[in-house]
Amino acid sequence: MISLYTIDASCGTIECECSDGMPEDARNAFLMAFNDQIVNRDLTDPWIVTRDSLGLIDVEAMAVFKERGLWVVTAAPIRSDVGVSGVLAAFYDTEQLPDNCDIILKAIAAQTAAALAHALTIEQLRTVLDDFAGENQELSEKASCDALTGLPNRHTLNSTLTDLSRRASRNGEAVF
Repeated sequence: MISLYTIDASCGTIECECSDGMPEDARNAFLMAFNDQIVNRDLTDPWIVTRDSLGLIDVEAMAVFKERGLWVVTAAPIRSDVGVSGVLAAFYDTEQLPDNCDIILKAIAAQTAAALAHALTIEQLRTVLDDFAGENQELSEKASCDALTGLPNRHTLNSTLTDLSRRASRNGEAVF
């Protein structure tokens, strides 16, 4: 079972997305036991924790893992330069881990960090574009109306007359 714990940069809360079948109590037990590691941006290497060694860190988490039949947790920090951070955690129901699971998990975490950073950048760009569109509309309205009366200004009159003149010329009609 896999869980992705990400830190919301705007408010600092940790959110979790997980695979189907991941019990909520196990997800929360991991969060409570490893909160410090999740938020520590200096931590970049993966870690492996067995159920027995988890008892030294958090007895309640160990009890939840034991109840759920989880033997080992491997976790790899997700870090990027654009504010994306968190942990990708894999939970195993066996004591025997796959070969190089920490290296594989670290590689997947790096790809996850890149994908999340890309998504964050796109979201930030959308926000900036939306802001610019709103400001552009506001400036356009200000440029076409008299600030004191709110009526169309001379620039708007000239623009409207030019448009009418072009349309009349195209259609072979008189302007007035």
